[in-house]
Amino acid sequence: MIVHFLFCILLVTAMTLLVAVAIPLILRPPQHTFQDVIVAIRPVALDHLARLLDPAEEWRLRIELAKEEFRLRQRSRIHQTLEIVSRMSHNAAVLADWSCGTAEGDEHAIRYRELHELAVEVRACAVLAVLILRTWIIFRVDAWPFLPIPRLSRLRELGGIEPVASYERLKGAVRRLHPDARTIDDDDFFRNL
Repeated sequence: MIVHFLFCILLVTAMTLLVAVAIPLILRPPQHTFQDVIVAIRPVALDHLARLLDPAEEWRLRIELAKEEFRLRQRSRIHQTLEIVSRMSHNAAVLADWSCGTAEGDEHAIRYRELHELAVEVRACAVLAVLILRTWIIFRVDAWPFLPIPRLSRLRELGGIEPVASYERLKGAVRRLHPDARTIDDDDFFRNL
């Protein structure tokens, strides 16, 4: 009886995970051209993320604000970080899909492969950060007085990857791959990417 119950729980969990993974893959529109990518990219405030993850800024707020006020501010900062990292994750997924396009020679193939590797790296790092941030939000770890207040500066490096630096490298790979990168460099796309 217990084994049957545990098997049912395992089966329901597996089906839920399968649906959660399959639906976004099925519903995601293909990005075949650079114009499709431009439309799909969401703006990322990378400089703001760097400030949110800065340990000096976090310590300054911790010292200047009362403990309860800091808890409230940190909760707001956690939500801001989640929004930016979610956008990074989305953009990395879009660029990873686009990087699977056909190359026009060996040099382009190498650049597409580099872009794909960087996009997967950013996506993995961002997904891990999103999981951590959502756990903090769901369990409201900032609101429990007996628990330490979460430190965003711990997210500066995840699994040996620095999200801000890795995303900057991803942006550089897009610039190197796109043939009109020099003329588009001042465009909103590269500012938002």
